Amino acid sequence: AALATSFVANKIQGLCEDAKIAACAASETALTGPEGCGSVPSEAEGSANPAGAWHELPMRLGTVDMSVEHYELAERLFKPARAPEGVAPGLPQAPPDGQVLNGGLSGTAHAYGFPAPPGVRGLTELVTAAIAAADPDIRRDLYSSVVLGGGSSVFPGLSERLQAELSAAVPQMLSMKVKVVTASSPLERAYAPWIGASILGSLGSFQQLWMSKQEWEEEGASAIHRKCP
Repeated sequence: AALATSFVANKIQGLCEDAKIAACAASETALTGPEGCGSVPSEAEGSANPAGAWHELPMRLGTVDMSVEHYELAERLFKPARAPEGVAPGLPQAPPDGQVLNGGLSGTAHAYGFPAPPGVRGLTELVTAAIAAADPDIRRDLYSSVVLGGGSSVFPGLSERLQAELSAAVPQMLSMKVKVVTASSPLERAYAPWIGASILGSLGSFQQLWMSKQEWEEEGASAIHRKCP
């Protein structure tokens, strides 16, 4: 009997998540070179295969060359519109038929066909825009306690990169201290949104803000403004 498509998709997603965590990192500085996969940060120029850019698949299925994705995946968090326009000079073409094993470049290395939607903001811009929309009296406190969590927050160097970009984005005359806070455990960092939501949901004071299905069907989105003015 053939495996269900959903089961196969779930396993493939798990393999991709493992590879992302094990072989990818955030560059200390913005990537240079041509737009798209294959670019490297200025401090790593000349290195065709960054250290740790090989990922070994389970059950001795082989290894995947992640040198292209090593910095590029995390860079998309800061530059979502960074669309690939071919292969950087010196990098081999993607192998035919989606071959990914035994050292071959993965078929997803060039991320063909996945441009960012128009108007998408990068991580630094999202944080600064959110704080700018808050009350001016609390902006200083918000900049000093930026919490980084979620699956992609496990990229090594991501918090340091965000800290540096936010510090550069804040006007010096405002003298605001920027601090990015992350959990020490990668597992806790990855599931921080779920952990925080479960704690918030268990508070008695929060339960009065819940919206029931019946309320949503009767009032729609306007009920949100009634409960959370």
